[in-house]
Amino acid sequence: MPPVGISHIALTVPALAEAETYYAALFGLSVAFREVECGDGWRTLRPGTGWPEATAAGHAPGLSVLHGGGLVLALEAGPAVEQGTLSHVGLTVEPAELDALRGRLEAQRCRVADQRADLLVFADRFGVRWEVAAAPLPPPAQQSGGARLGRWLDLPT
Repeated sequence: MPPVGISHIALTVPALAEAETYYAALFGLSVAFREVECGDGWRTLRPGTGWPEATAAGHAPGLSVLHGGGLVLALEAGPAVEQGTLSHVGLTVEPAELDALRGRLEAQRCRVADQRADLLVFADRFGVRWEVAAAPLPPPAQQSGGARLGRWLDLPT
């Protein structure tokens, strides 16, 4: 059974705040959520918390997810490159297909990076990273670690 659709496209960018502003303006997108990598894992900034508040509290977001229309664009902070870099492609599949895909990974020489019941992250033999999730997915703003797991980053007021 083929994928249901593309869930998101992720780009590695050297200047995350600048890229967020740029792509939001270019495609007419809104911020779904922003996340910061902390010592105990990723934490989501509360809705409405912007770059100035995060920076003032000593945090630099490492992930910004934008959405609008049918596009979900994940921007990941990373080293500068001469041209843009695709981080990974996110697909949505039916739950049965996710299970079937797990069974095909070894034969296709894929390296699993992360997995849980509803998600499989792997690199294929050509080095392309795939993030495959079971359908249906919640709306983008509800996909953050803060919304799913209660891992919010509360900044001092």
